[in-house]
Amino acid sequence: MSACGSDPAPSSSAAASGTVTGSQLADTGWRLVSITSGGTTTDAVDGAVAGIDFVDPRNFVAATGCNTVTGSYQARAGSLTFSPGPMTKRACESDALTAQERAMVLALQEVASASRSGDTLTMKDSEGATLLTLTEQRRTLDGTSWTVTGVNNGNQAVQGVPDTAVPTMDFAADGTVTGSTGCNRYNGTWVQSGRSLTVSEVATTKVACEGEAATVEQQFLAALGRVTTLRQSPGSLDLLDDSGATQLSLRG
Repeated sequence: MSACGSDPAPSSSAAASGTVTGSQLADTGWRLVSITSGGTTTDAVDGAVAGIDFVDPRNFVAATGCNTVTGSYQARAGSLTFSPGPMTKRACESDALTAQERAMVLALQEVASASRSGDTLTMKDSEGATLLTLTEQRRTLDGTSWTVTGVNNGNQAVQGVPDTAVPTMDFAADGTVTGSTGCNRYNGTWVQSGRSLTVSEVATTKVACEGEAATVEQQFLAALGRVTTLRQSPGSLDLLDDSGATQLSLRG
């Protein structure tokens, strides 16, 4: 999924139809459109990040609009099943989101098959009743904005950032990236090819930083320079180095 309301865009598989396999779902992201329960279809709550990201041919991350569920899935032609694992425990901000989360978690346990028609993925139970309807999300950072929640400190550990020094990243379609280091403003260029990502030519303003802000800025810029790949999940983004170690964790 793309963050912050990005619209879906056609992909090379957009015209594909019919049942789906694990290899076809791998590395795709889907935004929740509606949930059907007891014969009643309810649209996804506006303004909340909800959907499913198929990280690879085995693992998924789902966002309910309140929390994130991780786990594994198995897809063959004609069947799709989820094995949900840990879920975060944030409180939902409304009754509608609470109801959506409850329905989505239950639906994941009941999904037995999935079929695709263009950019729409429909998941059904063992009796063929529709449970979830989703639309494919484009896999690009164009026009997305992110807040950094964790920075690699250079000692193979990702630490949270203090509220007083929060870096940000805004990816423009013209190939420029701008934001805050937690102290100074910066700009640079970015290039994405699938899951590969490079950020270069980074320049910052010259405000003197002190204390936590100085530390966060130094670690953020160093981590940014090590980024080579990305891993995107509903509402979240991890930027990794060439060994697969997380350098920056972000939320949309």
